[in-house]
Amino acid sequence: MTPLEVLRATKERLSSPRRWRKGGGTTGGRACLVNSIPGEGKVLWMRVTPLLRAVLPVGFDDLGCFNDAPHTTYRDIIALLDRAIALAEEE
Repeated sequence: MTPLEVLRATKERLSSPRRWRKGGGTTGGRACLVNSIPGEGKVLWMRVTPLLRAVLPVGFDDLGCFNDAPHTTYRDIIALLDRAIALAEEE
């Protein structure tokens, strides 16, 4: 998978607010942003996370911290993915 495909797959995995959660891991079919990213090895992870980090809001440098911040909503997560997808499409 390319980084763009991974980002699109991540967005699909989080296609509903019922599929997203704060906190690490997965529970009852719900997952945080980080655990929603399809895992196919360290090399791919290292190509995808910089795209996500590049579009994190000011004040955040960690995907997990952004996901778990008290004010972060499902819409914020989807907007982050949309920005990262747009960035990947430019590459």
